[in-house]
Amino acid sequence: MNKLLLPAMTLALVTLAQAQTAVTFPNTLPGSYSANSWPFNNTATSGFRTQFIYDGSMLGVNYPVLIQRLRFRRSSTSTTTGSQTQVTCSLSTSPVKWNALTTTFANQVGKDVKQIFKGTMQFNATPWYVDIKLKVPFLYDPSKGDLCFDFIRASGGVVTSPGPGGYHRGTAAAPFKANRVYGSPGSPTGRLNSGSAAANGYANACEVTFLPAKGLYAGFVAKPVLGKSPLKVQFTDKSYSSDAGGVKSWAWDFNGDNKIDSTLQNPTYTYTASAFDTYFDVSLTVTDAAHPKNTLTMKKFIRVNPSTAREEDFGKGTFNKSAPSPILMPKNTNHFISRTVRGFHFQAPGLFIVNGFECPNDHATKQTDQTVSVYRLKAAPPSYPTTLTPTAADLVFHGTGKAGTVLRPKAPIIFKKGEHFAILGACHSGATGNNYNSYGQGGWKTTVLKQPITCNRLIMQTDHKVNKGLGPIADDGSSFSIARVWVHVLGNTSTLVPELTSSARPILGTTTNLEFTGNLATAQAGVLFLGVGRMPVPIPTPFGSLLIKPPFLMNLVIPGGKGTIPVPIPNNNSLKGVVLDWQALVFDIPGGYFGMSNGTEWYLGLK
Repeated sequence: MNKLLLPAMTLALVTLAQAQTAVTFPNTLPGSYSANSWPFNNTATSGFRTQFIYDGSMLGVNYPVLIQRLRFRRSSTSTTTGSQTQVTCSLSTSPVKWNALTTTFANQVGKDVKQIFKGTMQFNATPWYVDIKLKVPFLYDPSKGDLCFDFIRASGGVVTSPGPGGYHRGTAAAPFKANRVYGSPGSPTGRLNSGSAAANGYANACEVTFLPAKGLYAGFVAKPVLGKSPLKVQFTDKSYSSDAGGVKSWAWDFNGDNKIDSTLQNPTYTYTASAFDTYFDVSLTVTDAAHPKNTLTMKKFIRVNPSTAREEDFGKGTFNKSAPSPILMPKNTNHFISRTVRGFHFQAPGLFIVNGFECPNDHATKQTDQTVSVYRLKAAPPSYPTTLTPTAADLVFHGTGKAGTVLRPKAPIIFKKGEHFAILGACHSGATGNNYNSYGQGGWKTTVLKQPITCNRLIMQTDHKVNKGLGPIADDGSSFSIARVWVHVLGNTSTLVPELTSSARPILGTTTNLEFTGNLATAQAGVLFLGVGRMPVPIPTPFGSLLIKPPFLMNLVIPGGKGTIPVPIPNNNSLKGVVLDWQALVFDIPGGYFGMSNGTEWYLGLK
């Protein structure tokens, strides 16, 4: 889901008299570096995430700096070039020391986190084969904590053989004060070296180029930075002064006319325009008691009436009353396509009764069938590579059916407190087709009948379609993604509400899909509505909150209360700038359940 109306952050610079300084981590440059493919040469289809935590003392300074460039070493034997797509990188001041980092990625990320790279990362054959030049330097104070570099390649990112990175392993005599955490981008946790932070350090060699941050630097946040007229924008000051008294005054020019529009620290301003793609420059001038005034001017910073196609979700879905729901699963992060199969397991917190199963058919290549295997175990399955081969008595359900339907057992299945529920499931096409495991966050914390459970990954390294569910199974821990299967439990409800999203931006001459998930297990159908604008405030109705204005220009029935609705958009330039507002209804008339989705607003436009 594209989120185009996001905060835009920039930190102003002035050219300082001091020369740039480049420092290498480790400070003593070894003659060679051991090869390690993670993260720069990792090719996992599920994506990859690595955090490097570098001790700030290696910079050799005790004052704030502006980091302008990062370069990472290739291995001594790697000479190839390549690239990775869908990469994002960020820097932050880590609250965790380099030798005390944890498996939880979020623990290493500081409050000052800033994205420094997004897009396709290119690799060259030089010794420093990763070169990131920051468009906006990162303000870092080594006295406040260590430096966290966070690399994420999303699921679907393409890797073309850049070659392994150059890692350095410290010794007791010469420690390398750096470490890493690595794992799947869809999981909140990863792995450490040999289960713990390497005592003497182990990470990719890195070169940091910086300038001293002594002085006065203007900076600000704006939200939103584009939208239709009239556009109200909130500006938030992010200026920095090394003077103890801080910034003393602010002078804003919001429209590039060289006139001061506000002297508030955090003002708002409303932009109006009649034409498409009207841009405005924004300037901020700040003063303190110790330095010359500093001005930051951002060219074409605000864009009013953009002709670029975009979409935006608004509001929130609602039900008229608590609705029956499967056990809540995490959102899909990626897919694992294999003859092997994945799932999850947990210990029953109390008695519950299961009466249905469904595998998400959410890959772009839709499948025709699904197969599910369910086990009642006396104890948790062993940790991989140790396996357990369940007996026929352990296997309480095995079935294959049409994808997109709920597979029902012959009779409801009872699980008692303390028993272990384990499930494998995936969609496929035919008896010999690959399993399309729908991955979600590992170590998933959810509830059954409002009692907390933690779902860890369950694996079978063979095909349960072939062995009818009676192959070896094992626990694969909480660090790796679970395979999502919806488990219907009698009396279970959740906080899920109907959701409406778009598959892509509504570009003229293309087809954009509206994806509707009613999150109502007993739904007969849903209805998609096209309105003529947003409601100023949500209007309560017996069916949920109405978020779009009638009259409704289009009503489409959605069988089963979930599905994909393709919307062809004519390639007609007169439609540029047209705004469409969508909302959907889901219902179970016999049960008396009704729900309305969030709203989705389209701005038809060009690429």
